[in-house]
Amino acid sequence: MGIAGLVLLIACSNLANLLLGRATARTHEIGVRLALGAGRARLVRQLLTESCVLSGLGATAALALSWRGSRALVALASAGEKWQLPLDPDLRILGFTAAVAIVATCLFGLAPALAGTRIDVHSALQGNRRSQTSGRPRQALGKVLVAAQISISLLLLSVAALLAGSLWNLRHQDFGFRSEGLLTVDLPLEFTPGMRARNAALRQPLYDRLNALPGVRSAAIGGFGPMGGWQHTGAVSVPERPAQEGEITRIVHVSPRYFETMGMRMVAGRSITEEDRAGAPKVAVLSETAARKVFGGANPVGRLVTAGRQFDAKSALQVVGVAHDVRFGGPREPYGFLLYVPMAQVQAPVTEVLVRASGDPALLVGTVRAALQDVANGLPIGEIRLLSDTIDSKLANERMLALLATCFGLLALALTCVGVYGVISYAVERRTQEIGIRLALGASRGAVAGMLMRDVALLVAASAVLGGAGSVAATRAIRNMLFGFGPNDYSMLLWAGLLLMVVAVAAGYVPARRAARLDPMDALRQE
Repeated sequence: MGIAGLVLLIACSNLANLLLGRATARTHEIGVRLALGAGRARLVRQLLTESCVLSGLGATAALALSWRGSRALVALASAGEKWQLPLDPDLRILGFTAAVAIVATCLFGLAPALAGTRIDVHSALQGNRRSQTSGRPRQALGKVLVAAQISISLLLLSVAALLAGSLWNLRHQDFGFRSEGLLTVDLPLEFTPGMRARNAALRQPLYDRLNALPGVRSAAIGGFGPMGGWQHTGAVSVPERPAQEGEITRIVHVSPRYFETMGMRMVAGRSITEEDRAGAPKVAVLSETAARKVFGGANPVGRLVTAGRQFDAKSALQVVGVAHDVRFGGPREPYGFLLYVPMAQVQAPVTEVLVRASGDPALLVGTVRAALQDVANGLPIGEIRLLSDTIDSKLANERMLALLATCFGLLALALTCVGVYGVISYAVERRTQEIGIRLALGASRGAVAGMLMRDVALLVAASAVLGGAGSVAATRAIRNMLFGFGPNDYSMLLWAGLLLMVVAVAAGYVPARRAARLDPMDALRQE
């Protein structure tokens, strides 16, 4: 809503600037109307009515765009999800936006209307461009409006660049595993005794069947694993160190080949193997963070831990390896305490199936589903999807926000370019005779273009300073929404400012170049 409001403000400022230039071009007409007896209040109402017509045409076009745009937005927001937002038109929202359009039109159309009717009738009837208007106040108002547009545009572009950069950092960070080519299947966890027994009975047959499928590089089963909907939490303690307050350890039940299938690197020791079966010595694998917190700088391999608040030698597990840290619950979640235990030694339920394809994973979906249905013996089977798609679904909000901010930022940039173009065109129109005199006295066309471009450069630079201050404040305000940026990282702001200045200067160069190509005789005749 904040971004949309700022874009609306830019659009209204732009429209006010264009209406101001249009009122200047109609000065002679307005002077005739005043000379014939029309009151200033009536002329203001006429100009406001024209503004409302423009607003109405724009609102009509916006209804069609919003119908299409809302569907695209809902599709983006619910990507990979089973739920859908309602798409029926909401009269309350339409009424609110219509009211905003009417109020904005009246507010921003009033200043050009008042300025357009505040003229000297005698000068207006003479048609003298230099004396028919109070040119300096109008030009100053136009520059103030453009400066506001540039400042707000820089703020929006900076926010869009930060959100887009944050999304890139989230998606391309080190998750601790390789999601490419990895299929995942969720098995709904049922708590009825019959379901539990059937779930326990399918562990070994399912593991063997999946690893025997053609096109499967490796397969594993697990319980309460990363990026899943279920979690099993506890604590980790050692003889020298009981579990600390606030430490939450996620306990992940894994089958052999789990770390291989997930693409997780072992930092020390070994992973869970077929030897870690029921009746064998109880073992566990710790995550890097858990090993560092529990054992400090000592080697954890071969040490004993207990999955509980206090160490118990009877239920102790021997640490056989340390695995690379992973983002467990989602892309934003920090590395935490993870304890991997063999599924065969704890009789844990199967909640997820992992299959790493040796080729295109999409070709394995039908084969994997058939194997699951054959072995699962009537148990419900969830959706088969790529782990990368699961990660993308968890980034749906960030992706939608970054896309909308980018679209609004580019729209603001386009509107700002139109505003800069309008102001310089208005300045050229007002100074046509002056430009003609300069050219007639021997000034080069480059000097004339440079004179106008200096105004553009000063306007853009001053506005960029104001917009930069607002961007710094906005960056600090949304810092908790960002990922992968330091507290004083303003690189995106600098790139956004550079883009805005280049585009704005280019927009001002077009009318400046056209002014430099004026024929001096034609310019001198415009009186």
